[in-house]
Amino acid sequence: MPLLVLTALVGGVGGVGCASTPDEPDLVTPAPGQAAQAIINPQRSAAAYTEAVRIQVNNAMSDFCSGVLVSPYVVLTAAHCIIFNVGGTWTINAPFAVGGSQTRTALSGEPMDAASYSLTYANYDSHPELHDLGLIYLSTPFTGITYPTLTSTRYPIGATHPAVSAVGRASVSASAGLVLSPQTTLSTTAAGYTFDNNTPRVTTAGDSGGPLFLEGTHTLVGTETRFSSLSPGAIDYWARLDDSADSMVYSFISNRVASHGGWYATLTAFRDEVSNALCARVSSCCDAASPGYTLSSSKCHAIYDQFGFEATARGIQTANPANVTVNAAVKDACIQKITTNAADCSITSAEVKAAITDCLSAVTGLLPAGAACTSSLECAGSAVCAQDAAGSGTCQALRSVGQSCEVLYKTGSDVYKRDNLAQDLCSKRGGGQSGLFCDAYDPVLGVHRTESTWTCKVVHGAGAACNTDSYCSSFVCDPTTFTCAANASFVNTSVCSAFAGP
Repeated sequence: MPLLVLTALVGGVGGVGCASTPDEPDLVTPAPGQAAQAIINPQRSAAAYTEAVRIQVNNAMSDFCSGVLVSPYVVLTAAHCIIFNVGGTWTINAPFAVGGSQTRTALSGEPMDAASYSLTYANYDSHPELHDLGLIYLSTPFTGITYPTLTSTRYPIGATHPAVSAVGRASVSASAGLVLSPQTTLSTTAAGYTFDNNTPRVTTAGDSGGPLFLEGTHTLVGTETRFSSLSPGAIDYWARLDDSADSMVYSFISNRVASHGGWYATLTAFRDEVSNALCARVSSCCDAASPGYTLSSSKCHAIYDQFGFEATARGIQTANPANVTVNAAVKDACIQKITTNAADCSITSAEVKAAITDCLSAVTGLLPAGAACTSSLECAGSAVCAQDAAGSGTCQALRSVGQSCEVLYKTGSDVYKRDNLAQDLCSKRGGGQSGLFCDAYDPVLGVHRTESTWTCKVVHGAGAACNTDSYCSSFVCDPTTFTCAANASFVNTSVCSAFAGP
């Protein structure tokens, strides 16, 4: 399983550069037509690791390496995958993204230590005082990715660790598939900054920056930086990702993730993934019923962008990233439920509601009852963020049938009641998951009601007036009649007609 490939180096033992030291960097100079090198066996499928990526360094040497997505906009890799491409671009490929392989182009990146920019191909591996870690920043996020878990706590020196395994290329080739290594044992020494995590060797040249996980999990414990090919005792060295007196890697990564989208980007991408999946299913089913059908993306997304995050994107936009976590595996599983067999239009609205409810369960708030909040996404359990007219909120218990769900806010001298804040007081995140909704909108007049106090009511049955799907027990508000549809096919003639167009 090769690590990074950086060309134009003097060949060393096993075809890698810098043969003057027994610890070799993951740099190779593949000759034209060179056969793929043998790799450590057996290889296992890495398909579960949607976060693992291949990186093409778009420089004069056509270097390539590996990496791991730690958020929608941030790729973690080795510093030497970045420092030899100043002002250049990187092509990132996620071969196992849910829905199929995806590729993005990145325009910027940085090593953890700015001093790394002064290094050359010949000497970069001779500076253990510098962290061989870097980040590449995306302008367009990937979708369908399970993001790894990192920890700021260092593994104890000399402790017995669980089994680990690495993801890397199947051969020394820019286009080689990614595979999972055999499981092996992680050791921690007191050697220094970057090289004090190691395993028996499970890689070969070409995978620099590739991830090392606790076996069977998405817990990321290191990224590949170099290896020793001397026998016996060939070793892989893995960059530490924790915080300690001499290595504040976790803080570096966390700070950069926060400044490049943070969890806001994750939640936004999550919303878009669900909306995209629902609209793709509508398009497929309507085309099957009427070949040549054209879906209006804007009409469809106007509805499904509100699939349940407090009835609008407001919860995503206002949530404090520090108070929210997202279980990416749960999120991907729910989206898979929506996208599987997309041409099967017999799916019922109840099934769609169940899938969306599963999606919502991936978002977890961390704030206890009574804590100040700006979004119900931040509140733990079933608690919701109840806000006053000034916009100040606290995490409070979910309201019950008959209780007020009135929320006030001022614009100039007027006072309004608005349901995009009130919906989640009766059913967290506004999706009707509790069986209640806030009666806050007049679907006949198409206006927010101001003449009466809004209360939590039981979701409506078929034929009742509605404004959004969350008003209906069937979870389908017919967009042409604004009445609750029966629990029938999720995609029907009315839906196809309402969403048709350019």
